[in-house]
Amino acid sequence: LALGADGVLGGAPIGDGTYTFDLKVLDNGSPTLSATRSFVLDVKLAPLEIVGTQQVDLFITKVIVLPLILIVDKVPVPYSAKLEAKGGKKPYKWAETPLPGLVKTFLPKSGLPTGLKLGGDGAVTGSVTDPTLAVELKLPLGGLTLKGFFFAAEVHASQANPATKTALCMIPTVPIGGT
Repeated sequence: LALGADGVLGGAPIGDGTYTFDLKVLDNGSPTLSATRSFVLDVKLAPLEIVGTQQVDLFITKVIVLPLILIVDKVPVPYSAKLEAKGGKKPYKWAETPLPGLVKTFLPKSGLPTGLKLGGDGAVTGSVTDPTLAVELKLPLGGLTLKGFFFAAEVHASQANPATKTALCMIPTVPIGGT
């Protein structure tokens, strides 16, 4: 944070905590008059949240939709995407986690397929060469069918009081070849 000559405190704090500081103001009279005052500033971290450029509300949960993966039978097509979070304190640490109970009943065949991995930095990389691994989820309302890979990702923020959030993620697919 920085204090401007106009008295505006601005910027983005790099850490949470309670900060005490003194400010002194001077006028431009002759003789110059001044006043000093102590201030206390409490800085709190924004709540940790998993975000994405595309999100779908499936009534029971929000789904973070990653970029499309192309699957060609027996041909490795490289895939790379990155999960994102905001709030909490960086650096973040990511991991795949089991689906929550209610969601698991709708998606019993979930998790990243063979060939894809989630790195600690939130990067999903690899390739899938078997189109039959894709999962279809038929939504009763609207007759919509989602096809791809569904998995749960968990992010840990690195503040003193640990913060963890979990989200359901989907990688939509376009299978080519296979059955």
